[in-house]
Amino acid sequence: MKHNYFTHSSYERRENDHYPTVDRRCMKALLNTWDFPLPAIDVCTKIGEPTPLKPATNGTFKDALGKYRSIITNPPYKKGVVDGVVEQIINTVKKGHIEFATILVRVQWDCASTRDKFFNNKHFAGATRLQFRPYWSSERKHSPIHSYQWLVWKHRVDGFPVLKYDKGE
Repeated sequence: MKHNYFTHSSYERRENDHYPTVDRRCMKALLNTWDFPLPAIDVCTKIGEPTPLKPATNGTFKDALGKYRSIITNPPYKKGVVDGVVEQIINTVKKGHIEFATILVRVQWDCASTRDKFFNNKHFAGATRLQFRPYWSSERKHSPIHSYQWLVWKHRVDGFPVLKYDKGE
């Protein structure tokens, strides 16, 4: 089978779409463009479930939050999983349990009509588009083919969503 290298990777998909953010420029770009309250938590494990830092027995992230004021995560890519995770994150922001939340996703991720509810609400604050393509492993055999962005929700947003760009330097 011939691969279209502009849309398909020649690498095997990892189990549960677990791609840790190993490229430090991703976090640097976020730190360069947004102020967020600490402490922060990454709510996704390799299976896209709430972290076991505190038991999440009620099916939401509320029990996993505790002292945390921000969520910073690179969620699993699989549509049926990622949309549920993001919906829970946004609901946590809406309820005021968290002040700031951000997800690292492909640039076109927010263009799906099925995700309209994530963006047409008063909590969507904006995005930071990465002006580089992140690496997802320590191997550097091939150049990455996809562009990524941080999408941001805040409990209190002043004005319209903003679009930012950063090189991660």
